[in-house]
Amino acid sequence: MKVSEALRRFRKRYGLTQADVANTLGVTQQSYQPYEVGKMLPGAKILIKIATTYGVTTDYLLGLSDKPHPVFNEEEVREAFEFRDTIQKAVRLIMQPPKKPKEEIHSKLFDDEEEI
Repeated sequence: MKVSEALRRFRKRYGLTQADVANTLGVTQQSYQPYEVGKMLPGAKILIKIATTYGVTTDYLLGLSDKPHPVFNEEEVREAFEFRDTIQKAVRLIMQPPKKPKEEIHSKLFDDEEEI
């Protein structure tokens, strides 16, 4: 699928006009229209905004992938959850100011053995 076809299909799926999409992207309708009729390809910044607006990847818009949403491997998912857990620990520590030395706070954040 061509970029222009994808842009037109998404816009129509969401019941938007070219002016609506252009406004969302921060450009004029006259600037957006050539993308949709295939006269121009959007630059990287606009392409990223379009992908974000429609909730798809830039690769999908460019026809480089048939998957509209990113695919994460098991390791990336595990790392994301570990990061989330670290952030939650930090928030709990901030919400309850500790009466303990700085080193003990650090060990509670980064050592899995001790629960907060």
